[in-house]
Amino acid sequence: MPTTITIDTDKAPIEVKQDMFGGNILSDTNETDGTPNDSFVEAADALGVSHLRYPGGRAVGEDITQLDTLATGFDQLDADLRAYLDWAKATGTSTTLVVAALDETHTDPAELKAWSQLVLDYMGADAHLIKAYEIGNEFWQTIDETEYGANARAITEALNSVTVDGYQPDIYVQTANVTGGQSNYKGSSNGSISDADAKAAMQHWEADQRPDDWLDGMSASDFYHSLNDYEQRIIKGNLELMQELDADGDITNGFQFDSSNGFDGIVAHYYYNDWEGGFDLTENDSKMEVRNLDLRFAVWEGLIPDDVDIRVTEWNVDSNNYSALGLRAAGTTIEMFANMLELGVDGAEFWAMRHNTSSSVAGPHLDNRAIEYTPAGLAIQHLSDAFENAGGSLELITVEGFNPSEMEVNVFNSEDYVVVYVMSMSDDFGKQFDLDLSGLVDGALDWNAIKFGIDENSSDGLSENRAYDEDGLLVSRNPKRVISNEERDALIAKLGDAFSDGMIKLSGGVWKTYLPHPEDILLRPGVTNPTSLEDFYYPTESDVIGMETYFSRDALGGSVAEFSFELDPYELIAITIKKADAAIHQTGTDKSEYFAGGSGNDVFHGGNGADTIRSKEGDDTLYGEKGNDHLVAGKGEDILYGGGGRDNLEGEDGNDRLFGGNGRDTLRGGDGDDTLYGENGDDYLYGDAGNDLMYGGIGSDRLYGYDDNDTMYGDAGTDTLYGGNGNDVMNGGDDNDTLYGQNGNDILFGDAGNDFLSGGEGHDVLKGGTGNDRLYGGRGNDTMTGGDGADVFEYKNGDGMDVITDFNTAEGDILKLAGVKTIDDWNDLVSNHLIQDGNNVIVHMGSTNHITLNNVSIGDLTADDFLF
Repeated sequence: MPTTITIDTDKAPIEVKQDMFGGNILSDTNETDGTPNDSFVEAADALGVSHLRYPGGRAVGEDITQLDTLATGFDQLDADLRAYLDWAKATGTSTTLVVAALDETHTDPAELKAWSQLVLDYMGADAHLIKAYEIGNEFWQTIDETEYGANARAITEALNSVTVDGYQPDIYVQTANVTGGQSNYKGSSNGSISDADAKAAMQHWEADQRPDDWLDGMSASDFYHSLNDYEQRIIKGNLELMQELDADGDITNGFQFDSSNGFDGIVAHYYYNDWEGGFDLTENDSKMEVRNLDLRFAVWEGLIPDDVDIRVTEWNVDSNNYSALGLRAAGTTIEMFANMLELGVDGAEFWAMRHNTSSSVAGPHLDNRAIEYTPAGLAIQHLSDAFENAGGSLELITVEGFNPSEMEVNVFNSEDYVVVYVMSMSDDFGKQFDLDLSGLVDGALDWNAIKFGIDENSSDGLSENRAYDEDGLLVSRNPKRVISNEERDALIAKLGDAFSDGMIKLSGGVWKTYLPHPEDILLRPGVTNPTSLEDFYYPTESDVIGMETYFSRDALGGSVAEFSFELDPYELIAITIKKADAAIHQTGTDKSEYFAGGSGNDVFHGGNGADTIRSKEGDDTLYGEKGNDHLVAGKGEDILYGGGGRDNLEGEDGNDRLFGGNGRDTLRGGDGDDTLYGENGDDYLYGDAGNDLMYGGIGSDRLYGYDDNDTMYGDAGTDTLYGGNGNDVMNGGDDNDTLYGQNGNDILFGDAGNDFLSGGEGHDVLKGGTGNDRLYGGRGNDTMTGGDGADVFEYKNGDGMDVITDFNTAEGDILKLAGVKTIDDWNDLVSNHLIQDGNNVIVHMGSTNHITLNNVSIGDLTADDFLF
């Protein structure tokens, strides 16, 4: 009977973001004087790297923030950094810059501000390519949590003070690794956070961010005491670091952002450092497989009041985890990638592509030969290709039905196809796998597969990772690993007559070898008396070249319910199933479920769970109903109803209609002329491309028009509206609203309430309506009408030729000129800048910079009518 793989509908699919395919560029190793090497660029392109982290490494050896105080202008920046930024601009490469944070020389506010200003100015129109600053790298080997937290606070304050043309890179801070050599919580060490402090802080942990083993009804104290000592130290180490970043320096009353030192993301590294013969075999194995990152992340997410990105800025199999390298690393990296998605990671950078380490996937960096990829490199390349071929719309699906001691299965779904990765966990050669995958697709049009194995011509049993120069001369290889007397005896016994004394040598009083662990050396089929290393199979030999074997539709099986193939030990196969088109009508249950549409006019009812419904082609209707649902419209003119709960609705292509329903919902129109209704709750509405119509509904909503000419209604509640690009019409509605026209010639209506209206760029019309409003036209020739109430009109240098139609001193209107540098005070204004022009008064600051006050006489004005 075949093994039947089915979707675990209790777990929602997880979106794969492009940011997951980042990579590290190592100083000197992957670049020359700052410019990336051709071999590195070739490898990064082949592996589908989306962005880079520079400089990868400890950040101290190349402190890119140090300025040359003897130079001027951009020459103050490090020469290597300038060369790298030149390359990034020329290639459009998005980059996270790593900032050193280990001592007081790295925390000088003036120098950091000057550095950040110079970097962004140097990038000019490409400043957005500096996606983030990462504060420090693996600080735990050098300083403790308190020292790093204090340094990070000073650095974030400095970097947060620099904005260029409205743009500021994100800031990421590192989380605490309590296994680090300098951690205050390593082993039996104790830092400043006591058990009582930890439990007090945990009382502020948001319920929806609690770990899965924090059961309903458990108090913070109960959960804390259910953890083992190591897990408690993880919590205390991260609380100690967070306390340094906390606004009042007391984590026991929860975490609050300081207005000057906020950050946008948290960072950890993920190195797979063990091998248990399988993945997720026990609950404890699952925790150790992800290095307890779930708990580390949960501490921050549970206590921080705002959403922050989770970043894994280095990930790979640990180079010292000799039992998970080589061929085993292929399936392991796919498992690690899936683990990161399940941990909620928003972006990741692989370490390392070309390096003189046993985990490098594209060869040693000094090797002058043509680049060849390890099995893990081929697996990563296949996954990134799957993402690109899906048009950036790929999801991880949780599946069940297989024995993890025999195989590991990871499944990714897209609109057009499903990719199923199967890794053999068996030592058996030619092991047959019979799979029924019909539960993963409603219909299959075609299928094929690629198997990742070892190029036998590259395997000799010795993990040397040799590098050769252009003349074919050996220039480097990895050091041998140290083994015990017992392992030496086991290796000799395993190899028998194939062993020779040169394979294990005594050096410095210890035994060293390039051989794998004895349990990772398998005798090839048909060999009974081995006489050479060629008689063995080495699934963990680190420097083997990967080999791909193609399986056609016929070679796999007659249908998706009867796939059959053979794998040698630890080989990985990627099965791609192309979906058939079909119309779908489905209704969910009380569980959290996933539904995928077809090419017809589909109808889905999610039911009571937290559902994910993704339609494709056709004019579809999606009902989330109860629960926190995720509805994605796809192509066609679709209708989405969120229903109850905190829903996420995405219109994508076509002229769609989105209804949030009850709860705090997020609605995204996507392409096309869409209509968005937030309805009840504090909602977020994004028009995206197209001429969109947006209604906030009841609650304090945020509306973002983005591109094209949008019409927006805040409706009831204290709303915030952003017009974006295009000529927009914005209506605040009831209550005290905030309207930003941004780019384009916009029309802004504050309506009822004490509103703030900002026109932004373009020739705008601002109407405050009833209430005491504040109106600021911004750049361009704007027309402002305050309406009833004591209104404040604002003008700044260079704002153009504005008109105020109803400046009424009797109602208490005020003209704020604090941003006008050429006017000092009331006397200066009256003597040099006021002109009576018929029935109007002109506040004159130049031929193209003035304000006209309609139906006003200079004699009616006093100093109280102005703010300077």
